[in-house]
Amino acid sequence: MCITAHFIGRDWKLHKRIINFVQVTKHSGSEIGKQLASCLVEWGIRKVFCITMDNANVNDVVAIHMREQLKEWGKDGKYLQMRCVAHIINLAVKDGLKETGKSVERVREFVKWVKSTPTKSRKFKDCIEFEKIVSKKFVSLDVATRWNSMYLMLESAKPFEKAFQTLARNDKKFKKHLNEKKYGNESLGITTSDDWSSVGRLIDYLKLFYDLIVRVSGTSYVTLHFLFDEVCEMYTIVSEWDDGIDFEVSCMAERIKSKLAK
Repeated sequence: MCITAHFIGRDWKLHKRIINFVQVTKHSGSEIGKQLASCLVEWGIRKVFCITMDNANVNDVVAIHMREQLKEWGKDGKYLQMRCVAHIINLAVKDGLKETGKSVERVREFVKWVKSTPTKSRKFKDCIEFEKIVSKKFVSLDVATRWNSMYLMLESAKPFEKAFQTLARNDKKFKKHLNEKKYGNESLGITTSDDWSSVGRLIDYLKLFYDLIVRVSGTSYVTLHFLFDEVCEMYTIVSEWDDGIDFEVSCMAERIKSKLAK
């Protein structure tokens, strides 16, 4: 467990310091609370305004434990617990992305293929040169546990659309692999122009969330005062997507709204 302190210094500037790394052998709320309280005692910190934690049930127990500790120090801890808004948004978007369909899976399989070996990567770079595509970036593969990595994967892949299509036409092994790869009960197949259009729209949608999380995750400036406006704006935008004609995006928006409402 990493414990980070945010405080206003004598220079009236916001500071951030990592004050401890703690090995927690038992991931219960009471154990985490004890470790946190022990760290504060060690540093002589008694004036605690709030504690920001992930949106997890175990942290509710941590908050209860810390309120009891603060009462012993003559503090009430009434407004102690602050749920991490970036974590809440991450959970909502991750849940919504369960509705992404074949288009994203096709792009993911493209990226997996070209990054699997140096030889395949070289062939893909030849296709990039053939299509005269200029980009400082290369494709990146997403990670299942981080939705923002899906956004970065799609964003990195979109400029190479023509190169991917050229590779699919010229590399028989690649084309065979995609046709043999299953998506549900059917063949995955190669990407189409409709797939890339769908991916382009999804990139635009996900960028809004990506930029929002970057803004609310700032550690060198105060973020609390603009969170309400940001979250309200996000909910309004998602509601507009829910009423749109793109079925996949509409389903994604409905799941995100449902998660945020909780």
